[in-house]
Amino acid sequence: MPIKMLRRTLLILGLALPLAAAEAPADLAGRVRAAELALTEGQSRYGESNPKLADLRLRLEEWRRLAAQPAGEPLALLEARVELAVLRSRYLEKNPRLVEQNARIAAMERELAAEPDTPAVMLEAVGDLAAMRDRYSERHPRYLDQKRKVDALRAQLWAPGAEPREVRLARAARDYYATRYG
Repeated sequence: MPIKMLRRTLLILGLALPLAAAEAPADLAGRVRAAELALTEGQSRYGESNPKLADLRLRLEEWRRLAAQPAGEPLALLEARVELAVLRSRYLEKNPRLVEQNARIAAMERELAAEPDTPAVMLEAVGDLAAMRDRYSERHPRYLDQKRKVDALRAQLWAPGAEPREVRLARAARDYYATRYG
């Protein structure tokens, strides 16, 4: 569940406190509704010339565009694409944030190509690792810590065992987000 971008967006815009994972909309229609609500809140809070309002409008347009396309991509990848569209409206292609977001999306796409039923938590973890690779060296402690988390997540998700896949996924997500936001 790629809550990171939603949390960051809402915090940057000052619209809400960080959301718990269970509160985030789990489908595309829910994301469109959340973007509509954020825009309504932004319109009541900011003046029409405020750049935050332009970002909210762009997010809503992107979510609507993605909702109109045939389903197929996981929500984690769609969120990354929405964030990329917003970053492109602000920055030039060489900007580090834009470069990191492109790396994040490319890593998610590679992971999906290798394993089509990759859970969202794994996509987010792999995407974060790719973004860190661009920001830090491969020997940086933060990069190494994220790499360990991805390796542990991979081992936990695809380990053979008697537990159902849903149980392994729930445990893996809990462990990953506990070390990330805790």
